Amino acid sequence: MLGVLAMSLHDSRLIEELAKRHAALKAVVENIAKQEGPRGKDGKDGAPGKSIRGEAGEPGPKGDMGPMPDHKWTGTKLTFQKPDGKWGKAVDLKGDKGDAGGLVVVRGGGSSTGIGDLLPGNPNVEPAAIVVQQGSQLVSLGWSAFVQSVITAADMTSELSRRADFVGDTILYRGEAAPGADENAAVWKIKRVEFVVVPDGKTDILEKFASGTADFVNAWSDRAALEYL
Repeated sequence: MLGVLAMSLHDSRLIEELAKRHAALKAVVENIAKQEGPRGKDGKDGAPGKSIRGEAGEPGPKGDMGPMPDHKWTGTKLTFQKPDGKWGKAVDLKGDKGDAGGLVVVRGGGSSTGIGDLLPGNPNVEPAAIVVQQGSQLVSLGWSAFVQSVITAADMTSELSRRADFVGDTILYRGEAAPGADENAAVWKIKRVEFVVVPDGKTDILEKFASGTADFVNAWSDRAALEYL
């Protein structure tokens, strides 16, 4: 009987010791689990994201026509003032000497058959129109259209390649693209400028973009066939 009690007491102590060691081992394992492991390798970069380009929005309402930029004449050279207040590059508007040896400027709707029949001009009155040669033909170009064409020629603030094409004396096509761009490639931003004489005798300037967008997505060679919005 005493032997059985001694064995039972021994087993109880052994079980108690095993329980303590199990608890200690569990604590060690939990502590190891809480420690930060070594940093893993960076994964491969994912493929670039893709999105469908949205449609162009509706054109906004037409704004009021802005004022003409300040300009000054030095002989036959015309200079425009830039928005920053500085004066741009002077453009010499003196053409080659013609058969009659003169330049005809029409002021206030007047007309003449020869340079000698013209009345003296008033330098303080803005011309209504100016006679220019386009190709082999002399045409009367509205003063606003003339100023717009000079601005196009004198604008050196952008490094883009530019094109300008007058159709008659009321429509001007303007194109911009990267230097060296092919005129048949769809890489041009094209604008149509229309000069409309309103009942009060003044000229409104209507500007519309090809396909209704200011992006570089049209071919300059297609300018006349494009839709302008």
